[in-house]
Amino acid sequence: MNKVVEVVPDKEALIRRAVDVVLSKIEGAIEANGRCTIALAGGSTPAPLYEAIATFDLAWNNIHVFWGDERYVSPDHPDSNQRMARLAWLDKVDIPEA
Repeated sequence: MNKVVEVVPDKEALIRRAVDVVLSKIEGAIEANGRCTIALAGGSTPAPLYEAIATFDLAWNNIHVFWGDERYVSPDHPDSNQRMARLAWLDKVDIPEA
């Protein structure tokens, strides 16, 4: 597998590029498989990406989200990755609960 490294000038360009890539993958997966399955990353780094994705009109009922990383804290704790993902993205869109 060949790997490509893209260099972007700043954080905003990185977020825009990440959004483009993720949206392409989401739409491609839904088109090919009828659904998209995503494992969410934690920490503060993905928050701007999640916030941007929440602004798009996607087939949310075809997107399945799983926690890929969580800290041993309650879901409402400020350090919770679930809390971050919900505030940045999941509570803003109509993704069905499991």
